[in-house]
Amino acid sequence: MATNVLSIDQSHVVYIEIDETKIGRISLPYSTTVAELRIQLSERYSISSSTHFVDSKGYPVSTMDEQTIDISHLLCENDVIKLKTDANISIPEKKKSEVASGRFELNVASSNIKEISAPSKGPTIPGSMPAHSTNTIVMATQLDDKMWKDVFDTCSLLCAIRIDGKEPIRAMHPVLEFKESDKYTPVFQVRDNSYIRAHMRNRRMESCFVSNDYFDGGIDLSCPCIGIGIDSTYKQFISKTNEKRTMYSTCVFNHSRAIVELNLSYLEPTQEFIDAIDNVLQQTPTKDDLKNVFLSYGHVYPQRITLGGHLFYTEEHCVKGNVDEEEIRIAAEDRFKTAYLTQTELRLGSSFGNKSKKESSKQDSSIKFEAVGGNTLLARNPTAWEETLSNPIFWRVIEQSEYKSVITLLSKQQQEAISISNENIFINSH
Repeated sequence: MATNVLSIDQSHVVYIEIDETKIGRISLPYSTTVAELRIQLSERYSISSSTHFVDSKGYPVSTMDEQTIDISHLLCENDVIKLKTDANISIPEKKKSEVASGRFELNVASSNIKEISAPSKGPTIPGSMPAHSTNTIVMATQLDDKMWKDVFDTCSLLCAIRIDGKEPIRAMHPVLEFKESDKYTPVFQVRDNSYIRAHMRNRRMESCFVSNDYFDGGIDLSCPCIGIGIDSTYKQFISKTNEKRTMYSTCVFNHSRAIVELNLSYLEPTQEFIDAIDNVLQQTPTKDDLKNVFLSYGHVYPQRITLGGHLFYTEEHCVKGNVDEEEIRIAAEDRFKTAYLTQTELRLGSSFGNKSKKESSKQDSSIKFEAVGGNTLLARNPTAWEETLSNPIFWRVIEQSEYKSVITLLSKQQQEAISISNENIFINSH
């Protein structure tokens, strides 16, 4: 009996395969739980959220069971542990109902987080979907016109971005609309991945804007076609000299689901926006007249939008002199990763690492994540929050780029009239 215990607790080399592809090898005791193994594989190989363990007989292991099953139940011939992605899982008919019952116990509408237990970066299972839904994650290719319309409405994708204060915000009135009233499927690509990034910015802004520097020095505010109506507050020069200044690091854990391209092949400017511009141009417009239109409809719109969800955390840094911004960014990213793994382990009640290690990690776990997309009520429980992104109703804008001025949506005659009006306003003000 003593020999058996020793064999279980000793480290053994096991080999990892995903969809029959050899990924790598790892040494650990047979008593390691499947949940603990997932954490290690996530750190080493960044396994996809749609990757599932299968047992020695080829059956998928339920997410709810990963904490109670040790890896000895997964070992195949030659100490191989196999995983499969959603597309390659085929459940035998006699096991379908059994597996389904284990995979649909999560109710994302519930506020009782203690009842939810899932491993770090575990399979994203559609627990938030209605009971009659299938056992697969809903992909962007499965959305029909009505579902896409709901996504566009919920995410305000047809509204442009206002640049009239200290940070960019989305306008309240749509500047774009679908050309055909009964066809709402956009130009899109499936983007199913997850990653952690930290971004350094001179301005504080919403997390969905930090992925590129357009609003942090990249925008050419001197261009009349973009700068008209932009408040002077936003144009204020930000010192990059040796003077003391404030910078912001925003770390995001992105879970993307789809990329949408906004273009005029299926979209057009709203009649309301066109009429608002015409009403101003029919008079002798003042600076405030144009400004008020753009306050309502925005100044620029993104042509490329990433939908999904992310957890994020923003820190403020007071810097002076020629500070290495990359060093600050990397340090912030490392703190974010540690905090995420710490909170995940604490939620799992994992034995991965000893008690003293967990106690020393309390400082990292004090970081309070905020969420965009997913069920934001679960932001304090990252593993449960990830599960909810399987449902498109929880998708939100997490990245956007390739901005264009809303003025480019207008006719050439309107654009020329605006340019002339802007020149006259400039002359009259000097």
